[in-house]
Amino acid sequence: MQVQKSIITLITGSCFLILSGCEKPEELGGCFYPDFESMQLVWSDEFEGGEVDTTKWSFDIGDGCQISQDLCGWGNNELQYYTSRPENVFVEDGILTIRARRETPLYLGAHAYTSTRMVTKNKGDWTYGRMDIRAKM
Repeated sequence: MQVQKSIITLITGSCFLILSGCEKPEELGGCFYPDFESMQLVWSDEFEGGEVDTTKWSFDIGDGCQISQDLCGWGNNELQYYTSRPENVFVEDGILTIRARRETPLYLGAHAYTSTRMVTKNKGDWTYGRMDIRAKM
């Protein structure tokens, strides 16, 4: 997954997802679009510099088994072992790249796949808002 420069932002307001155009006006039970101009930017990452900004992101390392046997595969049978290695995650020219890899030989002697799991927990927590993300898969 590549996340392009100037694209991960969180703006306070109501949380919503627009998947298609509105077919009826709001007064007839159609779509409501909030006033974006009145929202305030509260968090963003432009992926500037040569590495992930650890003041905004943390990494979940492992496969979940280290927390609990019930969480192996992070609770949904994921096959990859998450790392923060440059082989799995890097920033270059304003683009965050997360790369899943098939590992030969097995990573740490037991894992056929690796990837990266990044979280903003305790670094970018919010309850409501608009999130703009530009990603390429």
